[in-house]
Amino acid sequence: FTAQVVTVAENLSIHPDWLMTVICFETGCSFRANIVNRYSGATGLIQFIPSTAQRLGTTTGQLARLNSVEQLSYVERYFLPYKG
Repeated sequence: FTAQVVTVAENLSIHPDWLMTVICFETGCSFRANIVNRYSGATGLIQFIPSTAQRLGTTTGQLARLNSVEQLSYVERYFLPYKG
């Protein structure tokens, strides 16, 4: 997982610690890809909401079935427009 975070961070031109900090905050420091916010239904490493998941061509249910490494590809796709 950590090696993939480093790769994603490099692709986004950010420090890996920044990405890990976001993931830690969004998952309550659990780093679980299947964590769901009981109020909003937001899911995963960066708490994708249903409309964001749909924009990325998936659903929150599908994201929840991915492991952390697999879900990082969606994290990267989400942050890519904000690269650097």
